[in-house]
Amino acid sequence: MIFHFAETSPDIQVVISDKYTPWTAHKPYPKHTDELAIAYLAGAIRSQLEHGTHKNDPVAGAEQIIETYQQLRKAEPGFRDAYCEKLIDLKAKGKLKDYILSLDKA
Repeated sequence: MIFHFAETSPDIQVVISDKYTPWTAHKPYPKHTDELAIAYLAGAIRSQLEHGTHKNDPVAGAEQIIETYQQLRKAEPGFRDAYCEKLIDLKAKGKLKDYILSLDKA
């Protein structure tokens, strides 16, 4: 449902890229790829709806990835993902926004 909304709504803009969701670049998909990719979409969509904007918000998407990852880890303590761990570390250091925005320039 979230993916369909992101794909069809004229009121939002979400850029789906393996820069923001690196799991989608691998075949077969790593564990929990769907949940983490949808989390990115949900965060980017929510931000736009809350702020009344029509511009991709990859930072909000990354923040939702972190939240979803932490929920996945609670449910499955053995699950680890290096990219999600990196996002958590960057957020703790106050560098998440700068990192995510730098991906657009890469």
